[in-house]
Amino acid sequence: MQAQGLCLTNVGKVEHVIIISGGKLGGTFPSPKLAENAYSSPINIPSLHIYGETDAVRLSAPKLIEAYVDPLVIVHPGGHEVPKLDEDGLKIMFKFLKKINAIV
Repeated sequence: MQAQGLCLTNVGKVEHVIIISGGKLGGTFPSPKLAENAYSSPINIPSLHIYGETDAVRLSAPKLIEAYVDPLVIVHPGGHEVPKLDEDGLKIMFKFLKKINAIV
């Protein structure tokens, strides 16, 4: 939507995202009118998605992840929180950081 000039027009280009406990709008979470077309084409920026096995968004998080091209995902055993990453989670985080640093 930023590329189309519909939002975030007063900030720099969004080049990557880290989404913690995020779910796709629509379905479980109502979709604001502005966001209705947000997922009309794949979102092609590096993305890291983190959510918990008992998180309230655990059912809609995979739908959001599918909206991105080549997403990285960390699923932790907790709920709706910023987790302390285990060894596997840290490996994924470092992979994401290498990916975005290669772009800069």
